[in-house]
Amino acid sequence: MVVAITAPSERFTACEQAALGVLRSFHFRPDEQENCPYAMDSPFQVGMKVRAVDYVYVRSEPRWAEETRLQQLPPGAEMTIIGGPVCAPYDKGVYVYWQVRLPNGAEVWIAEGDPQGPYIAP
Repeated sequence: MVVAITAPSERFTACEQAALGVLRSFHFRPDEQENCPYAMDSPFQVGMKVRAVDYVYVRSEPRWAEETRLQQLPPGAEMTIIGGPVCAPYDKGVYVYWQVRLPNGAEVWIAEGDPQGPYIAP
């Protein structure tokens, strides 16, 4: 379910703003690929080693939002898929996110790609 709230946040009371904060914290993370139909044709799976094919953002959670960006990886950066897939909407469609472990041990989320091309490759 996607909910759009179009009123400016300053129009909400403190209580309503707190409730919105709680709603924004909910993220549904399906455990099975069939719950993420956009990943059905994905060449990726848990356990695979992958590398970035272009500059790519790693995120704290599987959703497109400025506050989830942690860092940007350069092309060639290596990582291992440890979770996912998770489908998450963004303004132009749906991203398929995978949880990955970076060489430094950090566990983060990365989008598989967009209609212009992949962000990661085996």
